[in-house]
Amino acid sequence: MVCSVAISFDRCKITSVTCGCGNKDIFYCAHVVALSLYRVRRPEQVKLHLPISETLFQMNRDQLQKFVQYLITVHHTEVLPTAQKLADEILSQNSEINQVHGAPDPTAGASVDDENCWHLDEEQVQEQVKLFLSQGGYHGSGKQLNLLFSKVREMLKMRDSNGARMLTLITEQFMADPRLALWRQQGTTMTDKYRQLWDELGALWMCIVLNPHCKPEQKAAWLRQLKKWNSVDVCPLEDGNHGNELPNLTNALPQGAHGNQEHVPTACARVDALRSHGYPREALRLAIAIVNTLRRQQQKQLELFRNHKKDLLHKGVTSITNLEGWVGHPLDPIGTLFSTLMETGRGDEDSSQGGFLDFSGTETRDATA
Repeated sequence: MVCSVAISFDRCKITSVTCGCGNKDIFYCAHVVALSLYRVRRPEQVKLHLPISETLFQMNRDQLQKFVQYLITVHHTEVLPTAQKLADEILSQNSEINQVHGAPDPTAGASVDDENCWHLDEEQVQEQVKLFLSQGGYHGSGKQLNLLFSKVREMLKMRDSNGARMLTLITEQFMADPRLALWRQQGTTMTDKYRQLWDELGALWMCIVLNPHCKPEQKAAWLRQLKKWNSVDVCPLEDGNHGNELPNLTNALPQGAHGNQEHVPTACARVDALRSHGYPREALRLAIAIVNTLRRQQQKQLELFRNHKKDLLHKGVTSITNLEGWVGHPLDPIGTLFSTLMETGRGDEDSSQGGFLDFSGTETRDATA
């Protein structure tokens, strides 16, 4: 089967694709990938077309008339009504179309100041997520959703603006899941596997809002969107016990360095954000600062226990524990610290980072997200 493939580029990014194969998927079909590779390897054999406005400018009157008439002939039923409408407006001196100089050209691409991003089939993302959610908590569907989450993290690391767009589409489908209303009516909690998917969704949004290069107006837009979702009745609470003791996500938005008093899960979320956005050295420095802070706090608690050992034992207290559980926390602070330090220990990142592995408690440098 021969497929017709068209790809549009803008500043070294694929901004739109069309293929006659009819394949419906989130990612590019094999024909688009093949043409892209062929274009990279043999650029001289792939014909590039000028913007249509430039082509029309090179035509004389007879050529322009022939072009329009052939276009209408080939696409008679689709183009003719629009062509007649535009002709009437152009011949009318007072029409709105004659008040504007020039005409739009969708083939010319965006201007230099406009933001350009890779092509993302939003409709297919929505359909795929909706399909996976409709399959319930089966292993296959959960695995596919986790693969989508991994794709979002990959986009964030590559600083692809589609990462936030894709996460927004996924969140909208999660919010539209009919099971949320059913669970709310029945007063039952969601399954553990489904809760884990929501936890990962929240962790990714923490990475989005803690992007070191995110502009204030963009953060304000995310905050409005998150508040809008949070106001929906079926939106699940952050922790599985339906409690409200966890700090609000918006507490992570203000800029600031990690300090002794910062909420530990939020500080670890900053580490996760730095890693996700391609800043492994800064993430490692902040992780070590957090670990050293926790060690100092542990030493102070141990000293406090020793100084008041008799009184505490008399009260039946044998240890000083953290009231907020960090193991199983929605933001997974312990897992984030462990993964960050293990990646460096395995040498997955730059070997020069080994100089930052100072747990003596004297490390004072940290990073902000």
